[in-house]
Amino acid sequence: MPGHVDGSLKPARGDDAPLFHPAYFASLAEAPDAGLLRSLGWQAINGLNDERPTTWADRAPAAAAVRSPSVIDAAYGRHRVPAFRDRLGLPFERMIALCNATQRDPWLPVPHTAADDLVVGLARLVARTLDPGRRVRIEHPNEQRNAASPDLPQRRQAEAAAAAHFGLAPGWATACSR
Repeated sequence: MPGHVDGSLKPARGDDAPLFHPAYFASLAEAPDAGLLRSLGWQAINGLNDERPTTWADRAPAAAAVRSPSVIDAAYGRHRVPAFRDRLGLPFERMIALCNATQRDPWLPVPHTAADDLVVGLARLVARTLDPGRRVRIEHPNEQRNAASPDLPQRRQAEAAAAAHFGLAPGWATACSR
């Protein structure tokens, strides 16, 4: 093992592991015409079930290797496990690194609860780290157009805010999309 000294009890540094497994790259190669990689599942945005603003500080550290642990309730709402700081799943840095490695464009959803500093921080990160020539799609908020899933908290909250602002009856958006 690199860096190991015979007789030493200190752990050796070992080999650097790749950020993404070669088998994952092989599976992505099965869809060569897919120019976009959407990070919705990785970001753990659907079902963010509170109305607290989601800030840049709420995201996972850039080196985080796991998604945000959470529990799902009977209405498919996601509730974070309080012992973990991040509310946004895998870091944006991982998705950008994957897009750079595969030469694909990122589609990065941000939650309906995104505070301005989250959107600005993401824009700065993309400008600093995404390969030149790649185009980014930022979706804010996610799934507003999805009338097939009226149970998504972001749709319900946006619909209620619009009804209050414009004096519309509750459920107006779902009725209009049928």
